[in-house]
Amino acid sequence: MNYYITAVEYNSDGTNISYVSLHRINSERRVERGVRTSRANVIQLINQGHNVRTAMWNYTSSVWSGGATVIVYNYGFSSYIKTVSDSTTRDNLGNLLPGSHIA
Repeated sequence: MNYYITAVEYNSDGTNISYVSLHRINSERRVERGVRTSRANVIQLINQGHNVRTAMWNYTSSVWSGGATVIVYNYGFSSYIKTVSDSTTRDNLGNLLPGSHIA
């Protein structure tokens, strides 16, 4: 199963992602309406082998454009989500819509 993250919501001190807007991509390759879900749920999906990527709205073609792959990053006893480094920053989790846009 494939998913897109289109918005992120940070914890109260702004240091870690707490929630995201997660969209399932259905069998017809259509992007379904996003749901607010926890970072822990995204980590579980990734660990189960699902593909999760960031996505940005393409205003020219009126479609979601897939961005960077989201991976699990373990630090100490905690797990976080982050994007795979590449040559662009516009599709990084920190550059997506803010949490106020999460449905």
